[in-house]
Amino acid sequence: MRMLRLLPLLCFAAVASGCTGDREGWYPTPNVRSGAASPSASRNSDVLTHNPRCDDPPLNAARAAPIPEILRWLQAARLRRKEFETSAEHSARTGPALAAIQSRLEQRQGTTLIMLQRRLPETFVRYNADNQRFNFATPGLGFDFVRTQTVRTPQATAYRTITNDPNIVWTGSYVGSNAFGATRTVHSGERESWGLAFDPGASLTGSWPVHGYQISVPVPREAAPATKNNLALMIAGDLTAPYYVDHDFYRGPTLDHPTELMSLSRLVVVQFRCAAIIDRRNGKILQFLVF
Repeated sequence: MRMLRLLPLLCFAAVASGCTGDREGWYPTPNVRSGAASPSASRNSDVLTHNPRCDDPPLNAARAAPIPEILRWLQAARLRRKEFETSAEHSARTGPALAAIQSRLEQRQGTTLIMLQRRLPETFVRYNADNQRFNFATPGLGFDFVRTQTVRTPQATAYRTITNDPNIVWTGSYVGSNAFGATRTVHSGERESWGLAFDPGASLTGSWPVHGYQISVPVPREAAPATKNNLALMIAGDLTAPYYVDHDFYRGPTLDHPTELMSLSRLVVVQFRCAAIIDRRNGKILQFLVF
């Protein structure tokens, strides 16, 4: 049998004293949902349907090149700088490949900006029929999609990251035990995702964009029912060095939560340009976000 972490055992023996264990970042066992949104709002966003940083040409997320495809282009181009390569040599070697990728993006989507969208669960959004607006806040209502993670680079850089909504593949189970003989059936899983990394050097404790940021998006009442399940957050940015990075993370099992999960995120690195709420059906920007 494999060994489980010790700390939850101490809490397991002290439930009567109110100890609940370290629950941060834990993953549920298969087929169990967890987590409840806790809205917080302190200020309103402005209504903004145009943004000079992203309006030339106008963006349409429906035309965006898929992130996995862009990652394949970048990896095939071998853009990462080699250990014994000078800056001049690296620029000379990668310049033509970068130009080709930018040209491919321009032809594919009408812009060289990299775009990613993440659907907002309809339970996180509330419609006010009196003023004909969708209202939701962050963090807690979907915008905790943007996290701060230390990625796999020589400098172990912290980036803001946003990924797709990945599925966990459960690969098996085993019986594990700790040093005190307590046993649990442990479920093992793997999760692979892809997305964007931006804002290098971000604080690991800071939220994005700000705590309590409230969004209010005008949508006519007759269109609201069909729109609600198609709202998404879109982030757009310019491709920048080191172009792509990986983030992997292993979370081991505990007595309270006997699951172990290996996560791997493959991320395109961008210089943040803008964020918006969009309609996934047609890629139309409903409102840019102003921070």
